Amino acid sequence: MAMSMRSMWERTVAIVTSMLFAVTSMACFAQTTIDDHRKEDHPHPSGRLQISLTTNGLDTAGHEHDILRFEIEEFLSEQVNALLPMIFFDRGKDVLPDRYVRRTAAERTTFDENELFGSRPLDVYHELLNIVGARMRRKPASKITLTGCLMPDSIETGAGGLALRRATRVRDYLTQVWGIDRRRIAIRSRGLPERPSNPSSADGQEENRRVEISSSGSCLLDLVNVRDTIRVSDPPRLRIRPSIVHDTAIASWRLFITQGGIVLDVRRGTGDVPESFDWDPAALPMIYPRTDQPLEMIMEVEDVERRRATTQMLLPVDLVSVRQKRERTEGDMKIDEYGLILFGFGRSDAGGANKAIIDLITSRLAPTSNVTVTGHTDRTGSDEVNLRISSQRAETIGRAIGPRVIDTRGYGTRNALYTNDLPEGRFHNRTVRVHVETPIR
Repeated sequence: MAMSMRSMWERTVAIVTSMLFAVTSMACFAQTTIDDHRKEDHPHPSGRLQISLTTNGLDTAGHEHDILRFEIEEFLSEQVNALLPMIFFDRGKDVLPDRYVRRTAAERTTFDENELFGSRPLDVYHELLNIVGARMRRKPASKITLTGCLMPDSIETGAGGLALRRATRVRDYLTQVWGIDRRRIAIRSRGLPERPSNPSSADGQEENRRVEISSSGSCLLDLVNVRDTIRVSDPPRLRIRPSIVHDTAIASWRLFITQGGIVLDVRRGTGDVPESFDWDPAALPMIYPRTDQPLEMIMEVEDVERRRATTQMLLPVDLVSVRQKRERTEGDMKIDEYGLILFGFGRSDAGGANKAIIDLITSRLAPTSNVTVTGHTDRTGSDEVNLRISSQRAETIGRAIGPRVIDTRGYGTRNALYTNDLPEGRFHNRTVRVHVETPIR
């Protein structure tokens, strides 16, 4: 059960600090070392175990290139995303899945929608019930309707009253945790949703097991709009390549990426070491590198004879903060991101649900703004069809935004933004992302 983003950060620091303790003894290694762990009565056969690391940059197209340092620049930013007003349930179940963030009545006071900045849209979505609960408390006259839905198969229909129990479960959370008067929450039930996903596919069936949240005129399901500072790196990603010389099989390995005493990422495994590791700092915005201290890559390998080799490499970091740019009176850039996810299945028309975001974007554009629009799809359907639909979605939104758009393109199922293994992930993959850069003088 999560508390606030601040609490999540404190817990993350506590976890990574404990992990760091396990590797502090390795931090003093400037080159490969070997520990044979030999015993006189059971000597190991002689053998080599040596390891080294190299790090290259990866550009946005995935091309690899040499780098001497890792550059990070801070920008003022705003993230605006549509809210997916659905809660999905497991087959035959009416219990809220664990991935939805739930709080106690005492913890609700720590929830702040603005603290969700830096979270990915899917993480923001998993706070849906808390967002709705907090907004209903701020708007005491507001009301919602919860419509429970199910797949009309033997398991779902055999669990009598399942759709209504799902809606009741959502209502109970809002009343018990957020103190919302149940008279403000109407509950309904039906079979398939009014606009169902494809009931003949496994993914579509999973998406139809849901509770839909609706509200008229109360702004409860408005866009999620949060402001903060974002960090953009050059190169966007790093590729770390281990080179290992060994005479016996590898038993286990660990790779740590740290900065200034904070573990940013950990990879571990057994058996052969992968040829390379790709690291995308934007995938972990809560622990994105935040200082100009060097990145440390530390790797430890152990073979089946219990020999160990450890190596470390440093990558210098250049950080240009918003404050530094202001002190130098340099030109700066504001970067805003908008997510439109409310497209009908297989459709490319914007629809009324996305109009609010389009209107917001156009109202905020400056004459110097540059806009890039990208379309995406989930895994349903052929690659050819998905590429066409994603391109059409991007072009539709680009035309609606107007002449400030410098590029529109569709990616289809390539470069999936979110997991396709969850129903909400697929809904969020049926998206258009709008990236706006506006110079600040």
